[in-house]
Amino acid sequence: MVRDEAEIVFVIRKPTIEVENLIKAYCENIIILEEGDYQLEAIEFSKKITSDNIIVLDGYKFDTAYQKSIKKSGARIVCVDDIHAYHFVADAVINHAGGISTAQYDVEFYTQLYLGPLFSIVRSVFWEKPSIENRLLNNVLICLGGADPNNELIIVLKKSIEKEAYLNYQIVTGSAYKYEGDLLELISNNKNVMHYKNIDALTLRTIMQKSSIAICSPSTVSYEYLSVGGELYLHPIANNQKDIYNYFIQKGLAFPFEKFRINDEQQIQMAKKEQEKVFDGKSYQRLKKIILNEDNSSL
Repeated sequence: MVRDEAEIVFVIRKPTIEVENLIKAYCENIIILEEGDYQLEAIEFSKKITSDNIIVLDGYKFDTAYQKSIKKSGARIVCVDDIHAYHFVADAVINHAGGISTAQYDVEFYTQLYLGPLFSIVRSVFWEKPSIENRLLNNVLICLGGADPNNELIIVLKKSIEKEAYLNYQIVTGSAYKYEGDLLELISNNKNVMHYKNIDALTLRTIMQKSSIAICSPSTVSYEYLSVGGELYLHPIANNQKDIYNYFIQKGLAFPFEKFRINDEQQIQMAKKEQEKVFDGKSYQRLKKIILNEDNSSL
């Protein structure tokens, strides 16, 4: 997004090899930190940066004290947040969950808040809306994120097959999914189920292009599917997904999984029209301008 305008350095704590390789595909400069005290890390980090730097913080440990330590360097700070749990001294805060108001944030007078799906953070292959001309009406994508720690996928898949056995299910899991044996046992005798593991963003987009229906967790994967567009059902698997879930349901962009499957074609078409209004293909331009501190009022 900003590689052409700035030198990028990615700092992360002990990633998996899959995450590390993913980062290296976009950023050559990666610093891997050992586990340790976050406040000491912030103090040491602030000594190595200058007022010319832009620091993007994405994580739950970057609280007020951490931000204050970085702020002493004079660097611009952009925080990616979805819990609004502490005071922010950052220059900008991005929360792409809908239905969040500025009143829910405790910030400094200069802090700019960028809230809602107009600032969707998705991977680059989803920045522009792809073609869905060859979409298969009976294809259903099921993806509950890369990990799914409580194995909700099995529950969702069983219920889906019970209700709509004739559909073709495309199951996507990540490298952190621990229940592959259970999944393979369940689908071993079902020719209507395909399993994809640890796929790249382009492959996922291709599956989404061919899937007129999707069942996703209200997380980044749901944003990516809505960037393509379709009949989306949401199944939360974590507490921090409630804001996204509530907004998408209340605004008619998606449906609760409990209602799988809606038989009202008019309702489905209305959802798709709402999706096109919100996911307009310009979020990456807005995010770029926020990071670089450029005017984005025209977008």
